[in-house]
Amino acid sequence: MSSFRLPTPDAQVQPRFAGLATLLRAPYQADFTDLDIALIGIPSEFTVFRNGTRWGPSQVRDASRVIRPLNSETRLDPFKMQSVADVGDVAVNPLSLPDTNTRIQASFEELRDAGVRVLAVGGDHGVSLPVLRALAPEGPFGLLHIDAHHDTHDELYGIRDNHATLIRRAIEESLVDAERTVSIGLRGSLYHEDELSWGESQGINVISPSDLAERGTRQVIADIRSIFGDRPIYVTLDIDGLDPSEAPGTGVPEPGGLSFADTRDVLRGMSGLPVLGADLVEVSPPLDPSGRTGIVAANLLFEQLCLLAESAPHMRGDPRQPAVESANAGA
Repeated sequence: MSSFRLPTPDAQVQPRFAGLATLLRAPYQADFTDLDIALIGIPSEFTVFRNGTRWGPSQVRDASRVIRPLNSETRLDPFKMQSVADVGDVAVNPLSLPDTNTRIQASFEELRDAGVRVLAVGGDHGVSLPVLRALAPEGPFGLLHIDAHHDTHDELYGIRDNHATLIRRAIEESLVDAERTVSIGLRGSLYHEDELSWGESQGINVISPSDLAERGTRQVIADIRSIFGDRPIYVTLDIDGLDPSEAPGTGVPEPGGLSFADTRDVLRGMSGLPVLGADLVEVSPPLDPSGRTGIVAANLLFEQLCLLAESAPHMRGDPRQPAVESANAGA
């Protein structure tokens, strides 16, 4: 934990439409000195059905201009609680998936070794696997998986590491604990029965939108927390977990998804748990010219940052110390 807090731009000094766009309007910082939480983009896509997720980090940065630092409902200001910066993008290789995964893993191992927790923006969901591999020394940990799809294929077109095999690889490699994995939002059609049966055989906990509607958000949150206990978790949020009426800009939209409010409330419901890191993936700007998906993603990213900042006392010390006042005020 650093001894100071990095200021963020004051909208009354520089309007939000001016200056460099950064994730959640955090300051840009190329190194990890005195940094608690790194916001980082992973502009990579290889096996998605419809292209465009490589532009996800860029759009979420621009959409982040609407975000203010104080959460009006939870009263959390993550920029006062932790030193937060946008550290840029992983230098991916757009012509090689294996090399890209190597680069992602190496980048996140560097952050891990520096004691910095991560909040990443993809990119397709395949980028989460090398991130989880980088956190392997902390595992196996619990996983909150918000998604429309199970991601338990064994391979896709002969490729074993991709956005459709993420959960299967993470469990096979003992990166996450299957019985402490909760997949929420799953729905829609499948290719093979194995996508269901494999996960069931491993003990993955599945909560569909129908389950959420029947049991209610409060009960589902209580159930999830009982599954996780007090041990570390990672949060991965695929934007297609939401209903396409709220987030249409994604490669494989599935009707009948989660609402923004339900997704937000589930994230807030994890308050106080030790969160190792998080990501938000599968935003595809070309598939939503209105920019609505980017706005939704930026707001959910802010909720994830609040969750990470609040979980810090449970990870390594108490960040709630006198701090430099956040300058990200104004309209």
